[in-house]
Amino acid sequence: KQWYQRRVAITAGDSRSNQQGQEGEPTEQFDIPEDKCGLVIGSRGSKIREIQSDTGVGVNVGSRDTAVGGMIKVTLRGDKGGCDEAKKIIMELISDSDKRTERSW
Repeated sequence: KQWYQRRVAITAGDSRSNQQGQEGEPTEQFDIPEDKCGLVIGSRGSKIREIQSDTGVGVNVGSRDTAVGGMIKVTLRGDKGGCDEAKKIIMELISDSDKRTERSW
């Protein structure tokens, strides 16, 4: 478990890092359900790297041990358009997962 948590911190960005972003670089934070963080990170960080590559935005998913009320903080750092696009992708991943779960009932 410790190896996985360290791997996530390296892949997703350490949640203790500078939350303000670079000078002049907008930062956006929002929460996602703890049970959905794996969707955003992906296998070995593949999905988070894809989001970062497609949008040019740094994406940091907090570790599960920082969850509050079942929610984990996601921090986006980059230009406004890229942050908006990254958030849209993340919210669609979560929404699509919820829709698949509803259909399975």
